Amino acid sequence: MTYQEGFEDSLELCLIEVKKSKTKKAALGRLQYFLGLVKEHKFDRIKEAIGALK
Repeated sequence: MTYQEGFEDSLELCLIEVKKSKTKKAALGRLQYFLGLVKEHKFDRIKEAIGALK
């Protein structure tokens, strides 16, 4: 997957979540939740790359 494809997929997910949410606050909460998951996964990959995780 290219960077562009990943970016497009993430924007599509954001649009889906905004449309599903009843309020702006709910939409923001869902998007923040997804961003947290992505950052957590990225951090785990970095730790694995430097040998901190087995």
